[in-house]
Amino acid sequence: MKEACEKFNSLYVQYRAAGRDSNAQEDVYLAAADAKDRVSGNLKGLFTSMAVLALDQASEIETGDPVSQAAKDAIRDAVFANAGACTAEGVTLTL
Repeated sequence: MKEACEKFNSLYVQYRAAGRDSNAQEDVYLAAADAKDRVSGNLKGLFTSMAVLALDQASEIETGDPVSQAAKDAIRDAVFANAGACTAEGVTLTL
């Protein structure tokens, strides 16, 4: 579990650093989708929401359509759902 929590934080840093680079956002999407397949329980939602957010961001860059509020809400909710378990492992999830 600790590794998954750390992986999420790492991906979120990568997402923020990608900024307006749609290829970099797509890389975050692919990494999050891969991570989702390697975890279970609530952690699946954590990585699924990260993948959706990165994909929405890449789409915004390419089309101009804003990132959906649903994607923003989903990642927030997933972080809250996993915060206790990750904190118990010594990892604070960040947004």
